[in-house]
Amino acid sequence: MLTFSEERRLVWSSRLSIIKVAFFLNRYMPFVGLAGMMHVTVSVDPVKYAESCRPAFVVFSSFIVAEYVVAEFILYMRAYAVWGCTRLVSFILGSLYIVFCTLALYFSGQFLKTVTTVSLHLLPTGCLVNLRGDIDRLAMSMLMIMEAFALAALLGKAAQMPHSTMMKRIFTDGIIYFIIILFAAIANIIVLSVASPVISDFMLAPQCALHSICCSRLLLRIRGAYTSLSYTTLTYTSLTVSMPSFPHSEGASVGESLPLSDRSHKP
Repeated sequence: MLTFSEERRLVWSSRLSIIKVAFFLNRYMPFVGLAGMMHVTVSVDPVKYAESCRPAFVVFSSFIVAEYVVAEFILYMRAYAVWGCTRLVSFILGSLYIVFCTLALYFSGQFLKTVTTVSLHLLPTGCLVNLRGDIDRLAMSMLMIMEAFALAALLGKAAQMPHSTMMKRIFTDGIIYFIIILFAAIANIIVLSVASPVISDFMLAPQCALHSICCSRLLLRIRGAYTSLSYTTLTYTSLTVSMPSFPHSEGASVGESLPLSDRSHKP
């Protein structure tokens, strides 16, 4: 909620696009999944609704899995954009995305199939479930490989544009994002490996929320930098055009409009 005003200013007023739809899905879908899982594991009466515990848990967990897929789509679209939206880049990144997402979804599906309810009632309300964490470790591994390829694509482009302020911001944000998600994924894999099956999934929801926050923040920073750059360029151009022309000793005019790319070469 801390970036809500920024989101309203930068995203809500923009034209409808695939990235805008992906942003809203990434931003708000976790609320559905996390709120639903909290309801199932804390509020549901496990005696009265015993038959509903497993399907409800699987449905709301699917929202969390979908958030990961959407977030990775945003990261790969970012890499596609910085490489100029060429067909070759589209084919390479699209193929990587489809392959890794297919594997991650397969392992996530197998993971959710292992959900079983536990009849042990430690609290008056809330469903307890067992899961096989060793299967979801594979899905986490696919996620990190996808993240690494998206970051490598940014690294390659940043090496070609060492003086680009926008590229530096995108790459720096990408590094910070990758480090945060990497540590969260490692913590998740450790918990899935050593924790009891009843509590082995408790890190999945926080990582989903962290993933959503970081990815939304990435888009807002890129959008903010682009908007600021566009405004500065527009203002500079407008001032140049409106400036009156005065005679110059070399026959040119001080207010003469020149292409922005040529201004740095003029005395």
